[in-house]
Amino acid sequence: MSSHIGWSHPVESGGQWDGFNDSGIETFKGNPIVSLGREITQNSRDSVLDEKLPVRIEFNLFDLDVATIPDIQGLRNNISVCQEFAKNSGARAEQFFNDATKLLSKKKVSVLKISDYNTKGIMGPCEHGTPYFAFMKASGESVKSSDIAGGSFGIGKNAPYAVSELRTLFVSTAFKNSKGEVEQFFQAKSILMSHKHKRKTHRGQGYWGNTKDCMPISDSSEVPEWLRRPIAEDGSVELGTSLYVLGFTKPKNWEERLTSSIVSNFFGAITEGKLEVEING
Repeated sequence: MSSHIGWSHPVESGGQWDGFNDSGIETFKGNPIVSLGREITQNSRDSVLDEKLPVRIEFNLFDLDVATIPDIQGLRNNISVCQEFAKNSGARAEQFFNDATKLLSKKKVSVLKISDYNTKGIMGPCEHGTPYFAFMKASGESVKSSDIAGGSFGIGKNAPYAVSELRTLFVSTAFKNSKGEVEQFFQAKSILMSHKHKRKTHRGQGYWGNTKDCMPISDSSEVPEWLRRPIAEDGSVELGTSLYVLGFTKPKNWEERLTSSIVSNFFGAITEGKLEVEING
């Protein structure tokens, strides 16, 4: 893997400090599984590719070898540094980073993979004004692919972090650019807390990908196989998005609660054949 790929938390030069209690995540802490089902499904439906076919979403829980997490040592180091600063940030923060450290010392970690099909993917490039930038980089902002799309306040994208014991999400998306060419973006994001390293303050939000300007990777050969989108029958990559919730919290009866959330919020779309959802199928 190239040396320019890894984890990076941008340097904060304005004297600001990102505390552990992130408002975007806290919004969904009350009922995280219900929120996950609602927000994820809405995002996929807002990006439908062919209106004549149903959007399909698959939720699958699996155990991932910790050693296969890209730049795992970089992630461990980030958690470790935050762990030191969390000692002065309250019991919740301290407990979170203690638990995260223990989790990453194990051989395997639970991952919830959420993949959608018959969607346009999260369209780039990674610059202000695009859906990809809004999803990965912007706060309180949403750029949808249609004027009638729901969830316009850009908050729902934080729902997956509320069910991650590491507050870390890997993203793999394939979309058509303005020239009609298929592009792929691979990136991860952690929402931790500000910390200091080598006398410099670093932001709480960090990214795995191209370390220069925290940009996504576009070459699938530079990412592990588990992170890649499937290949369609015609040999091209399947358009759409896969999210990987690292360290899924596995709440009690999460499958039943997730099913209930999706059915209650999208009953019409399901009965009309516009939405198909599979949970640990």
